[in-house]
Amino acid sequence: MKHSPLTMGLLAFVFTCACMVCSCNSASKADVTETSDESSYSKNYVYSIKDLGVSSDDKTWIAGTCSADSEIHGLRITESDGYNKYAITPAEGDIDISSIPLKSDKGISYSLLNCDGNDNFYTVRSYDDKDNHTKEIVKINKHGEIWAAPVVSEDETGEIISLVVSSKYGVITVSSTGYSIYDEKNGDGKHIIDRDNNSAFFPPKLYSLRDGTVLISEPDEDLVYHMYEPDFNKNSFGTEVSLPEQIDPGQRMCAGKSHDFFTYMNGIIYCYNLGDSQVTPVCDFYMSDFVIDYVNRIFEIDDWNLEIFAGLNGKPDTLYKLTKVDPEDVAEKQVITIGTTFNDYSINRSIQEFNSDNDKYKLRVENYDPEYFEIQNGTSKLLTDLKENNAPDILLFYPYSTTDYPMYAEYDYFQDLSLYLERDPELRNKPLLENVINAGKLNDKLYFLIPSFSVETCVGYEKLLKDKTVTLNNIFEVCDDLNIKRDVSLGYFTKESSYPLFCSNIHDFVNLDNKTCNFNNEAFYNLLGLIDSFPAYTESVDYSSYDSFYKDEKSLLLYCNICNFQSYQTMKDAYFGDDIVFNGIPGNNSAYSYICPTMSVAINNKSLYKDAAWNYVRTLFLDDYQNSIDWAFPVTHRSFSALKQQALSGTYYQGTTGQTLVSSEIINNSGEDIKVRPLTESEVSQVSDLINSADHIGFPFNDCSDIVSSEITEFYKDEISKETLITNIENKIDAYLKKEYREDNK
Repeated sequence: MKHSPLTMGLLAFVFTCACMVCSCNSASKADVTETSDESSYSKNYVYSIKDLGVSSDDKTWIAGTCSADSEIHGLRITESDGYNKYAITPAEGDIDISSIPLKSDKGISYSLLNCDGNDNFYTVRSYDDKDNHTKEIVKINKHGEIWAAPVVSEDETGEIISLVVSSKYGVITVSSTGYSIYDEKNGDGKHIIDRDNNSAFFPPKLYSLRDGTVLISEPDEDLVYHMYEPDFNKNSFGTEVSLPEQIDPGQRMCAGKSHDFFTYMNGIIYCYNLGDSQVTPVCDFYMSDFVIDYVNRIFEIDDWNLEIFAGLNGKPDTLYKLTKVDPEDVAEKQVITIGTTFNDYSINRSIQEFNSDNDKYKLRVENYDPEYFEIQNGTSKLLTDLKENNAPDILLFYPYSTTDYPMYAEYDYFQDLSLYLERDPELRNKPLLENVINAGKLNDKLYFLIPSFSVETCVGYEKLLKDKTVTLNNIFEVCDDLNIKRDVSLGYFTKESSYPLFCSNIHDFVNLDNKTCNFNNEAFYNLLGLIDSFPAYTESVDYSSYDSFYKDEKSLLLYCNICNFQSYQTMKDAYFGDDIVFNGIPGNNSAYSYICPTMSVAINNKSLYKDAAWNYVRTLFLDDYQNSIDWAFPVTHRSFSALKQQALSGTYYQGTTGQTLVSSEIINNSGEDIKVRPLTESEVSQVSDLINSADHIGFPFNDCSDIVSSEITEFYKDEISKETLITNIENKIDAYLKKEYREDNK
């Protein structure tokens, strides 16, 4: 389903987690899908890790890295005396002695770093010379500067994005204006290929392979990346190159020595050559008992030993050495798999801690991110694996898991977790937010648990709404009474961005108990009427200007996601400037605020290792994890109470780093800066009351909502009758329900 650009940020927290399950009883042996023993696989890809000490901090950071004769160097920038000092720094040894200082003064800056096979380095230098801005390609060795050549005229104004050195061609650069080539002996340069696409968000990339081949990764007009081997004689992109099916040419790749490329995906480093159909795993971080947050660069040193410039455990970019461990030295552990639709730092950290502390079991992530599957989305792949008894032991769901979650209650997919929760001595005595936990129930069975959540709702001006509740039935009447134009009743909502309204009202039209739907009713007519009042989306409109409509009493309700006390302050101080009330998302005769899991967790009912899986799941509800949550509300009373105290003091903490935030700015899109302030007791109570009043999962029928959204889009586009629209929707949802909820799926 496509959303307009306007709605993508709005919906980032909207699509809720699909993770409901079935049956409290353990599966019989005949029903169990054997989890494959991956010990031999895992043991072949286990590495040890060592911090090499080249890292960034508030005063020093690394702007570029390269490998020269198996030694890694970085372009180090140090803030000193009001300007930056630059040096080329080795990764190991005495940095102060071995560093190559670069000409540094006010106004001089360097960017990018690469090197050839002869201990020469190449970088880009910019500085102001009298009234002129000069940009140069500079060649340097350990003794100092060899030559500095001005960039070609085409690159004088454009930013140079990437620089590589090739044994075949010399120095190649790409800027926002195009590609250029420079003689590595004297720096003579010429412009070779123009660029039509200069989007800063989709920059091109250059690669120089071990045999001197140069490759270009360039986005097309649809911002889809393709990789080419350029023909410099014809000044063209040349031939498109074939890559393994798992590889997107837009992702980060690093040239290697034994193979053309190394890349990082979902906790594993892979290698491959041009023309390969599949990638080859090299290092599995999860099996190695450490979890990398991200990888910026991969360097192959020798004999499968690597160095990576990466973030680990919340630390800034640091250089690490990865040394392959002899498989015979790797302890045997039973692998438990975790399926997830998103890689999350906090989960990575919890997995690392579990693996380090557990002598018998090891967690391994199977990523269902839709980017890596040629299907509609990762959840569809996960649902297929569940039907085929081939799913992971533990399942983590995040927003954008868009399958109708009640479907899972129809099948024997997931374990009822209520008995585990009741029998856990530590969690039994740790109060949880009961309404949030109960939201994970279907058919009175606790099929999934919610470690963190937000609340989807609508807010309005208290002085306007007072004791009113705005519904689909009365919204136009309220607007008319308050002299608010109907087309901006919900601010910047357009016909194309009304998806949340379908989701929040779909329960009025779809009955899963008897597998039927009915859209020929007052509730749907009122919903159509509201959407029809919205304008069509147009790129020529500055939608950020609508933010001031609430403060100016031009709009009635602001659709929002309340994920912490700061987001409440944003709503009140930035958008309204006065007291607000939580109205809820308008339904036909009422309004609803919904619990939206930012993550939910389930255990596969066919797993052989449910007890071991629970030993990990329970850690998500202990203090270490709950206190680290800073992107949503935690679900334990203790951690939630701590957040309330922080809000009352005007002090917020980032759980992953422990950093205190006292004077952070909350930026209003209208241009006003709102400072963090202590909330009052009544304000904190208002948020608590909102959370306690929400008792249903938001947007549970996303597949059905997708059908409604698609048909209504066509309705407004093609101007078909309302009767035809209703018939089309009912026919498609009826067919969907019969297909997905049929007996042979069970």
